[in-house]
Amino acid sequence: MTVDPEGSTTRYSVLFLTEKREDGSFDYLLRVISPTKYSGVGILINSKAEGDVQRYMYLPALGKVKQLKGAGSGTQNFLGSNFAYDDLIKEIPGRYDYSLEGEDTIDNVLCYVIKATTDEQSEETDMSYRKLFIGK
Repeated sequence: MTVDPEGSTTRYSVLFLTEKREDGSFDYLLRVISPTKYSGVGILINSKAEGDVQRYMYLPALGKVKQLKGAGSGTQNFLGSNFAYDDLIKEIPGRYDYSLEGEDTIDNVLCYVIKATTDEQSEETDMSYRKLFIGK
């Protein structure tokens, strides 16, 4: 979902597939179903067991696959939404320290607010922490 400056929202419908490989790595495939202007866009994310992440985007209008790389590529917004590419991959608990910050209500659902902090800085991400909202 994305919220524009006027306060209206756009809802995304996606197909999301995950495969865990024998070596402990994961492949994530996301294909956008709607809205129509993004229909058919695909994202493939290879998350290696040692922490390396490769991201690819398929753009149907061009019929091409583009690798997303460079500093902060995981923290860029996904198709103008409020989600970053790194929000689409499996949480790797060993990379973060977790602390309970309290509770909050999101869309009428009471949630725990968890802060996930890392001191790992690389060209893959520029986030030092993120907040997770987990329904009670």
